[in-house]
Amino acid sequence: MKPLFIPLKAKYYFLFWSGKKTVEYRLYGPRWNRDTCPIGRPVTLSLGYGKAHRLPGVITDFTVVMNPQAIPAWKECYGRKRKPAACITIKIDRKSPEATKENWFWFGKFLATVLHGMAKTFVARAKKDLP
Repeated sequence: MKPLFIPLKAKYYFLFWSGKKTVEYRLYGPRWNRDTCPIGRPVTLSLGYGKAHRLPGVITDFTVVMNPQAIPAWKECYGRKRKPAACITIKIDRKSPEATKENWFWFGKFLATVLHGMAKTFVARAKKDLP
């Protein structure tokens, strides 16, 4: 079966990437239902619609919540919309080449940020010590 493509805003993409988010909420309907989201179907989580940042995974559970307004993540995206929610539980395949590449990319970004901050601190201290 072809992987289900799920574009995400940056905030939610990074929550999946970090392992802090495992459930995606969508409006239940023709695109997001038990037929299109069967357990075991592969998924591709994408940072927006670009091709650079993708995480492969698999659907491990699917439920429908008739009144999702009490779910904080639902309210953040859909407000108080009183429509059924498709709750798609996803397990990221951390051993896949795509996930490994993604981990190294973001580790490099993090390391560059840390080193840049250290360099700024070093230069500031050096300027302070000059006569």
